[in-house]
Amino acid sequence: MKAFHSYWSFSAIRGVLTVIVSVGIFGLPYFAHALMTIPVMLGLAIDVLAVYAMLEGGALVLLGTSMPAKLGGHKTRYVEAAASVGIGSVLFLMAHGEFSEYVMWVVAAQAAIAAIAEYSVARQTYREYTCLSCYATALVLAACAVTLPFAAAMSLDNQLLVLSTYVGLYGTTQVLLGVRMLFLEYRSEHPAPAPSDAWRAELNNPLAGLPGRVENHFASVGERAAAAISRGYVVPGHGRVIPVQQKAA
Repeated sequence: MKAFHSYWSFSAIRGVLTVIVSVGIFGLPYFAHALMTIPVMLGLAIDVLAVYAMLEGGALVLLGTSMPAKLGGHKTRYVEAAASVGIGSVLFLMAHGEFSEYVMWVVAAQAAIAAIAEYSVARQTYREYTCLSCYATALVLAACAVTLPFAAAMSLDNQLLVLSTYVGLYGTTQVLLGVRMLFLEYRSEHPAPAPSDAWRAELNNPLAGLPGRVENHFASVGERAAAAISRGYVVPGHGRVIPVQQKAA
């Protein structure tokens, strides 16, 4: 598992940066909403997404190099990186052009390509960890690839929200998956100690500084309760017992 430590660490950091980009996709246009119309705001958000897609290509190359050389996952990352750069270039051309109504389809294609790549990598990491969480990112991206085309019929401001949500889900899944896998690596190197039954032997040891064996201890509790009742003390569960007045001689 140690061979994947750098891969999961970089994946978690990449996820944090992706979440920041999702905030920028939604927030940056709204910071300047007084200076531009909604179509221009959507174009600016697409520009941010295009820059992210092209930078994502470089991040995917670094992510591929962090994988163990014996696996073929790094080659999948290189193909995904090339596709990400290509889609980023297409988004730049579509941001302010007449084909902007097809942006959601292009983003859905990016999600589908990323889902296939994540599934290919997850098959290899699953053999190492035997953990179904490896497929989490692939499942999220596949769901986004199916639902994103339906957002093309929404209003422009809702499309802006959908783009931000898609990138945010992608980044959040990367962070959670990376942290979980790093935790599994830590647990494999630092296993939890097995529970001990020493306390049971000590409790039943009559020589220990305890009330003696378990059954004798409960018997002594019963004897003390009976003595307290006879003296008229308030015993929990028995109520107050009035002591019998001794007659004068």
